Amino acid sequence: MSFKALRATLPAIAAIVLLGSCVEQPRKMTSQEKESIKPFILTSKPVISHPLDVNLENHVLLLGYDLKPDGPIKPGQSFTITFYWEVKKPLDEGWMLFTHVEDATNAPRINADSDGVIRKHYPPGKWQQGEIIKDVQTINLPSTWDSPTATVKVGIWFGPHRLQVLSGKKDEDNRVIAAVLKTTVKAKDIQVVTLKVPRAGGPVTIDGKLDEEAWKTAVSSGAMKAPASGGKMLPETSFRIMWDDENLYVGYDAPDDHLHCTLTKRDEAIYEQDAVEIFLDPDGDGKNYYEFQVCPAGTIFDSFLPAYRKNQNEWNASLQAKVVIDGTLNNKDDVDKGYTAEFAIPFKDLENAPSTPPKVGEKWKANFFRLDDAKGGKKAWAWSPPGNNDFHNLAKFGVLEFVGDEPPASETEAREGDKPAETPVVAEPLKMKKLPLAGGKAKMIAPLKKAPVKDKVK
Repeated sequence: MSFKALRATLPAIAAIVLLGSCVEQPRKMTSQEKESIKPFILTSKPVISHPLDVNLENHVLLLGYDLKPDGPIKPGQSFTITFYWEVKKPLDEGWMLFTHVEDATNAPRINADSDGVIRKHYPPGKWQQGEIIKDVQTINLPSTWDSPTATVKVGIWFGPHRLQVLSGKKDEDNRVIAAVLKTTVKAKDIQVVTLKVPRAGGPVTIDGKLDEEAWKTAVSSGAMKAPASGGKMLPETSFRIMWDDENLYVGYDAPDDHLHCTLTKRDEAIYEQDAVEIFLDPDGDGKNYYEFQVCPAGTIFDSFLPAYRKNQNEWNASLQAKVVIDGTLNNKDDVDKGYTAEFAIPFKDLENAPSTPPKVGEKWKANFFRLDDAKGGKKAWAWSPPGNNDFHNLAKFGVLEFVGDEPPASETEAREGDKPAETPVVAEPLKMKKLPLAGGKAKMIAPLKKAPVKDKVK
């Protein structure tokens, strides 16, 4: 749900929240906290290196920002951005600041809402009329950053509301576009994961076993990675893929010590438990695409999406998907070994495909994921890491290239130039919840993908 829609549908709730904020006694700052904020409350306007003219609902003006270093930022490097806010009219207790950093595809990558002394001890709900607030934030650009720009978006939020941006540059979600910072990443450094998909070397029976001779001709993805960091994920998970004139065949090998899927009806939210997933955008337009899943119980989820996260779950493909498990389903007291899953996705069901069957040399955009409701916490794997936990980040999909009978090795190609070196890191298990983008759309829900998504806007 958009911010505007949410705001329009929650006036009663908002009134209750605002009323509560008026009668609730705010926590008093300690003497140490009062001392810590003194250097950040100014009485006169400073000279600002990057002036802005942003009016937030006649309550607060964003005067501009300073930046260090004031030049291209290297992945792995920190930058300090200092915002200057002028208080024209005090706000009620409870209003807070947010900062989001997005890449060149508008994908959310960093949440810096709580970074800095002002964010921790002196939020907008405490500001006094006439003050000029020096809001200093030091933000680290991850070493995995792969975008030529980093766009910093800010604002002031409370519950489902944001102060409206009356003047100044903003996005469709009413966030101030404060700065578009250049990075040292060049187009030639941006990688696209690619698989050259061979034709099947024989017939395939969809039974979940992956034991036909044809699977020996399939190409392997290699070890899948952590969605956000691109780092190593354990246990190693991979898939194999091939095609013939009728179907695209995908076979998953998923080691798993706790097989969990209690859902048995088609299109139930199996992505909240254990599942393997396939996303296909055949024409690569980043608009209309398909989602296919199966869980260890054999339950299928399939959906057509005419636009980003606009799931039409009533759409059903004539696909086949079967699973074979090695263990006991839904039993936490034993140790399972895992499962294999086998898909046959008919080309005739993919209406936006450039041709059916694909022509040799044809390229499709796609991505592949695995979700695991493990004993030690929820985890996820990705073939082409989206750089965040948004599995619907179509800009980060990889490429399937349909080739002839010879099964080539899997490969990663740069768009142009040489491929940079990559140092994998061990990823922490993901908590499958919405990324707490205070003040923003929670776009980065790994498992909660069923659309339309009613995002919590803070």
